Amino acid sequence: MANNPDDVSLTVRMAEVIHAFLRDPGRAKYGYELMAETGLASGTIYKILGRLTAAAFVEKRWEDIDAVTAGRPRRAMYRLTPMGESAARAKLAELQARISLDPSPPAGWDPGGILGDA
Repeated sequence: MANNPDDVSLTVRMAEVIHAFLRDPGRAKYGYELMAETGLASGTIYKILGRLTAAAFVEKRWEDIDAVTAGRPRRAMYRLTPMGESAARAKLAELQARISLDPSPPAGWDPGGILGDA
């Protein structure tokens, strides 16, 4: 697994999660919050967070609370690293450029002669 943001191939779902982090890059988020923001399922979110953590896009820390006092378990909190934020912006721009290609075929393009003599 990659341990450098530059080595990560960004998927559309990963881009959705990264975009959620970039809305407020200095703020830590937890999995359920990211699920609500992206509409992705928990299994998808946690796989992506694992990949982003391994690639140093995000860091994972456990919430510093008393679970009994809070009335709930501690949450794993994820935050973009400074290097991850920079790489995330570059990767999103790269992905946007790839999917923003002109969909029209080049002039004179004939897919295997199926158009005949038009």
